[in-house]
Amino acid sequence: MLVQGSATIPAGTVVSGVDATRVYLSAALTGTITSTGPIAFTDTNTSMGIKTGDQITVASSGVANIDGTWPVTTAGSTSTTFSFKVSTATTQTNLARAGTIVRAGTIVLKNRNVTLGSSEASATPVAATLKGENAVGTNIAGAAFTVRPGLSTGNATGGVINFQTGTTGTTGDTTQTSVTRMSLNESAAATTLDLATAMTTANVFNSNATTVNIAGAATTLSLANVGTSAVTANVATAATGGASTLTFGGAVTGNIIKLAGTAAGTVNLTSDVTTGIVNAYTGVTTGTINIGSTQSTVNLGTTVINSQAYISSAETTGVTDATAVVVSSFATATYRTAKFMLQVTCTAGTDINKVQVSEILFLHDGTIATLTDYAVLRSGNNLVTFTADINGVNARLLAQATTGNTIKVRVVRTLNTI
Repeated sequence: MLVQGSATIPAGTVVSGVDATRVYLSAALTGTITSTGPIAFTDTNTSMGIKTGDQITVASSGVANIDGTWPVTTAGSTSTTFSFKVSTATTQTNLARAGTIVRAGTIVLKNRNVTLGSSEASATPVAATLKGENAVGTNIAGAAFTVRPGLSTGNATGGVINFQTGTTGTTGDTTQTSVTRMSLNESAAATTLDLATAMTTANVFNSNATTVNIAGAATTLSLANVGTSAVTANVATAATGGASTLTFGGAVTGNIIKLAGTAAGTVNLTSDVTTGIVNAYTGVTTGTINIGSTQSTVNLGTTVINSQAYISSAETTGVTDATAVVVSSFATATYRTAKFMLQVTCTAGTDINKVQVSEILFLHDGTIATLTDYAVLRSGNNLVTFTADINGVNARLLAQATTGNTIKVRVVRTLNTI
């Protein structure tokens, strides 16, 4: 029998296994059948009717680069899905899968970005959670959850885990730019953890944390020790609801708090307290507090001894013979007496470069102030006259240069409280 073009199978021809849901095809039915023999049929599910090597045409998809005619790369005789290959990468960013996805074994996501949510973006975003498996039953531990970057080979530097958030911009509907806030990366030493951020201020813990343990059993803890710019490290300084305590060391003899710098550098211990009290040491009753060594220079501002004696220094320049100038003053309600050590240097005039030194004892009764100037040493003529008075709530020490001279007066004083 020759079937050519469009034709029907003659009556009486028997084909077994045909049913209402299958279409039977055979390569043996194409061309000219020249000899008698069995015909092998294959069946294709009528729900697809597509096999590998077919071509499909996609139109009006709304996805860039996906419309066109493309070859089918994966399909089977009973497949209900198929794959096809396009020549240019598509820009589809919203491939949604609702509900729960169950896949045993390892899942490889060939997409570079994965969004957990109902869509890539929304006017009403909903929070999402990425978690490990919960436990079921009595006292069953939940599963661990591990996040890690891709592993390198050999001695190559390991991958980095970056934590990013957006940057606040101006009002509008423009999506913010993501910025890396913290990175976890491998270092040369396997025991080192680097926390890096591009922020000028990084808050590691929130205001509700009452106890923060850092370093644990680590032998070295470094804070802000890299870079070439000036660095500020604040620890327990911003509390307003109560006093902060910062403790270094423990119950071990020989604890050392070291402020390190270069050999020729300067180390400053400062405080922002302006009207309160800064205690450098407290609690030592029978021990010894050592400041400096036998070769150290210790510079002190106003020094308080047992809240009864106050030591300070000051310098006044440009004192002339025209009028008496206040070189030191103190509150009459707080202090009763004072002792001054005074160094006077002539900076201009008849006795230029001459020096005078003396001590003064000073007292007041709330109404009248008086002094005695004694132990006077001079390298030349007398350079100054000192007087005392009370002006308002302050007792004052005044200096006036001798005729023809301009002087500077340096005062080191000790004040005694009432």
